[in-house]
Amino acid sequence: TLDTVHPRVLLTQLGVLAEKMGGSSGGVYSLLFTGAAKAFMDHVSGDVDREAWVRALRFGLETVIKYGGAEPGDRTMIDALHPALLVLEQAGGTLTADVLKEAGSAASAGAEATATMQARAGRASYVSKDKVNQADPGAIAAATWFNIITNALQS
Repeated sequence: TLDTVHPRVLLTQLGVLAEKMGGSSGGVYSLLFTGAAKAFMDHVSGDVDREAWVRALRFGLETVIKYGGAEPGDRTMIDALHPALLVLEQAGGTLTADVLKEAGSAASAGAEATATMQARAGRASYVSKDKVNQADPGAIAAATWFNIITNALQS
């Protein structure tokens, strides 16, 4: 059972589940969730402020970048999540429905932009350039779940 009361525990559990799913995505998501959990190290109980979730995304992406070796512009899921993070950080903790919608749009635009990027990391970096002509599936997946979360938070 997932612990939905304690964010650090939940993210740690998701990291373990992601690792068990295998493949390169499993490892990357494990890094993302495990890194994100660090934002809640001091949280024991009670309400979680939304800004902590923004920090969690920052910590998770920093962990993926550090251990995964990809950076924004390398044609990976980072290209979806990084622009969304920048929108959230620019809002300075004021996560209104409009900000969440803008962050979701930034994630989708970042994912779509991978279609014209040269793959410098991930599985696509091992494939002939002429075969890599659509948006990165990992970036599309990341934008999709990010938008599902932000849409739920807008309600």
